[in-house]
Amino acid sequence: MKNRNTIFTTAAEGMKKLTLALLVAAALNTPPAEAIFIPLSLQPGGPLHTGVSYTFRLGDAAGGTAVMLQAVVRNRLELEETATVSAGSSIDLVFAIPSRDSRVILVLDPVLPGGQVTVTVLDQNGATVIPPITFNDSTDHPHIEVVYEVAP
Repeated sequence: MKNRNTIFTTAAEGMKKLTLALLVAAALNTPPAEAIFIPLSLQPGGPLHTGVSYTFRLGDAAGGTAVMLQAVVRNRLELEETATVSAGSSIDLVFAIPSRDSRVILVLDPVLPGGQVTVTVLDQNGATVIPPITFNDSTDHPHIEVVYEVAP
């Protein structure tokens, strides 16, 4: 008959191995992402400000794109809106940046490999704040995160 301590030690070692295997599997199955950071200095129409509404115009060249708009408020990521851009069309996401927001993140997932998404940021009067930028999906980076820094 085995000692109770031996049984618990064996079970604990088994759990450690299982946990390690799950972590390795999760790391191998995570899709790669491409992150593009747009600091205040690269926002030609002036920085994005908290408390102001902006329109994020998203145009899809072909294939369609899934979009998530997120905000980083007090160092916490908050999901603000999700949408789908149909193939060959465009949509406008109107978003008022919350106070104490430090970043706005657009997550772009083109449906087809090689898809293109164009993002333009407009102010509340329709004037261009950040001119159109086209993001190309590649098979190496099918998930694109565009991070805009926000001025207080």
